[in-house]
Amino acid sequence: MSQAPDDDTAWHRQMLDRYPDTLGLERFVVAAALLTFGHLEAAAEIIEELPAHPASARVLARVLNALLPMDADPYQDPDGVRQWLAAHLDRLVWRDTAGRYELIEH
Repeated sequence: MSQAPDDDTAWHRQMLDRYPDTLGLERFVVAAALLTFGHLEAAAEIIEELPAHPASARVLARVLNALLPMDADPYQDPDGVRQWLAAHLDRLVWRDTAGRYELIEH
């Protein structure tokens, strides 16, 4: 379920339209954009498509730490990020006041 904001509709639509046909670096970049629009399912794609070092686009993986309340480092511990996402994805909600996702209790 998307928690996409109402603004930037055209940009959001463009990313949604492009996403199914993207591969590799493009998929990584579009997934990072979609996460900022509330598509939590894109978080796993960021890890799966993380470019090899020294690709400058790798910095976009920091969107995971910027928006999600996790300690796992996407560069040093991608498996830890995968595990964290699997365990917490259904408990994340967007908080406008914080500008990021927060964990809720079940």
